[in-house]
This record gives sequence, structure tokens and C-alpha cells, in this order.
Amino acid sequence: MLIDPAGGGRQLTLDDCQALLRRALGEGIRFHAGMLRPAGKRQILARVLRNLRSAHLARRDWPAALGVVEMLSVVEPADPDHGRDRGLLLGRMGRFTEAIACLGRYLEDRPDGHDVLDVKQVIGIFAGRRN
Repeated sequence: MLIDPAGGGRQLTLDDCQALLRRALGEGIRFHAGMLRPAGKRQILARVLRNLRSAHLARRDWPAALGVVEMLSVVEPADPDHGRDRGLLLGRMGRFTEAIACLGRYLEDRPDGHDVLDVKQVIGIFAGRRN
């Protein structure tokens, strides 16, 4: 059973899925059953939390976004990105010492991450504002 949560929870047919895919990505992608895989409760919860985090970030509600990142780190404890996000949000909230610690742990966990230089730069900025 395929459900469209953005469409009021209506059940989707395969043709509906193709139409959604076309609207999102254009005509070049053809829908096939291999694109579908069951999502477990933890995956669904993580997706809902990511959407909630995005909503809080869009409103610049740093404390609420931080709370969601904390929940994400419980749901996905092996994902070091949550530590990075926590550090960035703590910095937004003026909690620079805590932010630097989180970002340092992130660099230890992801020494070859795509954003290492950016994170190091942010640590430098926060270090000048340490509290």
C-alpha cells in the first residue's frame, strides 16, 4: 500500500506515483517498482523529524531545531551529522564552548568529510567568541 502523507494520506496507485515523480523531477525519470522499499518505524520517525527540523530552521527557531536534532541523535545514534548540526545550533544560540566541543567530535568522527574545512572555519569563529 502506498500512502501520500502530503496529500492527506490518500492511497496512491502506480500511475499516481509516476505523476508525482514527473512533477518533482521531470519527464526523464520513469517510475518502477524497484524505487519502492518498505520503510520501518525508525526510518519514518527520522523522516518526520528531519521535516520538523527543517520547519524550525526556516523559522530560525534554534532551540526547537536543537531539540529535534537531539531526538534525531537518539533515533540515528551512529550518524555523526547530528553532532555537527547540534554544534552549529549551539553556536547560533551563543553557547560557543559547547558548540566547539560538538564540532570537534564531529571532525574526529568524520576526518575526511566533505565539510571539514567549513567546520574548522566555524570552530575558529566560535573560538573567538568562546564563553
